[in-house]
Amino acid sequence: MSNPSAGEKLKEFYKMLLSELKSGQLTLPPFPEIAIRVRNVMEDPNTNIDDIVRVLKIEPTLSARILQIANTAAMGGGADKPIIDLPSAISRIGLKVVRNTAITLAMQQIYQNSSSSDFIKENLDILWRHSVDVASISFVLAKKYTNLNPDEALLAGLLHDIGKLLILDRAEQYPDVFYDSSITAKLLNKLSPEISSSIVKSWGLGDELSNVAKDHTKLNRNPGEKPDLTDIVLISNMIGMHKESVINAPINFNEVSLVLNRLSISPDQFTDVVDDIIMDARILSLSLLE
Repeated sequence: MSNPSAGEKLKEFYKMLLSELKSGQLTLPPFPEIAIRVRNVMEDPNTNIDDIVRVLKIEPTLSARILQIANTAAMGGGADKPIIDLPSAISRIGLKVVRNTAITLAMQQIYQNSSSSDFIKENLDILWRHSVDVASISFVLAKKYTNLNPDEALLAGLLHDIGKLLILDRAEQYPDVFYDSSITAKLLNKLSPEISSSIVKSWGLGDELSNVAKDHTKLNRNPGEKPDLTDIVLISNMIGMHKESVINAPINFNEVSLVLNRLSISPDQFTDVVDDIIMDARILSLSLLE
């Protein structure tokens, strides 16, 4: 009997993950420990800022990141009066940004330590950078063009493709299949929405963020007259891919006209809006990547 081809193994891998997902047997990654500690202390009605500071100091890298973000221009920081203590930083950026920063740092560590395969590591690095780009763009887009909470938009953008992390982790067991970037990308895009949605839901982050992960590629969705977080991430994802493209492939306005109408962005404005958002998101993106 001949050995199965790479194509057959790929189909086997796809069917296996799909079957595990539908049957509820897919082992989902646990919510990051530091993020759990931060969430728990913030949900305690008796918590004060000193309690939050004590939790943040357990992870020095997180403390440093909080201070760094508090001093960015996006958060009202300036070189003339830098914030150097955690209580002041927390007061400036707010609890949701602290929570999001804890999740971001934990995810960054997961992405950077998840594989020994050079090919998988390269794909994880691309995925992490794209997730940060989408998160930063989502923040700016929500803040400048909607009444939606930009901090929630950032988290939605950060998590929109989290399922790809699990898929790539499992893919390491199939080195003779996952060696081609185009094949890998197609499989990731096919499986990721449902798996990402399941992970977000299992982490207790709510239906809205779970729905973003599931629906952010559905261009013709129609949630009503007002934009929602899925609209924000859908457009941000496309802007992110446009930004990352070697040739800066243009975004087709007609493909996303329904979403842009909800955002009150016209075809004439669109190019300028994209350039403006990319520029504003750049500093935030760099601070999240450091």
